[in-house]
Amino acid sequence: MPLINLGGRSFTIACWIKQTKSVKDETAAIYGDWRRPWNFLLSLKNREIIFHRRREGYGEGQWWSAGSADVSFDAWTHVVVIWDHKKTAVSILADGLKVGGNSFSSEDAFYKPTGNRYQIGDDGHRDDHQFYGSVMDLYVFGSTLSLEQVNKLRGEFY
Repeated sequence: MPLINLGGRSFTIACWIKQTKSVKDETAAIYGDWRRPWNFLLSLKNREIIFHRRREGYGEGQWWSAGSADVSFDAWTHVVVIWDHKKTAVSILADGLKVGGNSFSSEDAFYKPTGNRYQIGDDGHRDDHQFYGSVMDLYVFGSTLSLEQVNKLRGEFY
C-alpha cells in the first residue's frame, strides 16, 4: 500500500476482515505503518478491534489507543476507524455499529510515514503480529465518513 501522511487531517479506514485463527494475548495486524517510530496500526487482540498510534514529540512509551467490544470470530466483519481531527475523537465501528472510541489532544500529531510500505495482515514487528484470516476491500479516505456513507460502503442501502 502506498504511504499516506495522516498528520493534521481527518480520515477513515474501512475494510472487511475474517479472522480464522486467534492467538491469545497476541496482536494481529490488519493494516498499518508500525515500524519505528511506529506511526499507526489497526489490529485485533483477543477479538477486540484496536487502533494504535504513537504521539509525535513525546518520549518512548507515549502510546495511545482506542478499543472496541468483541467482534465475531470466523465470520466477515466490516471494520471502520473514523479519525475526526476537528472533534479530536476517534470512533470504531463494526458492521455499522459504534463499538468503541476515544478522544485525543488537538496538539497530538502523527509521525510522518516511516518510508516503509504500509502492510496488510502483518506489520514486520519482531513480535510477529501476523493476522490469520482474510482482509478485503480496504479503503483509506482523507475525510470522515458519515454512518450513511459507511453503510453504503459496506453494502447496506437505506
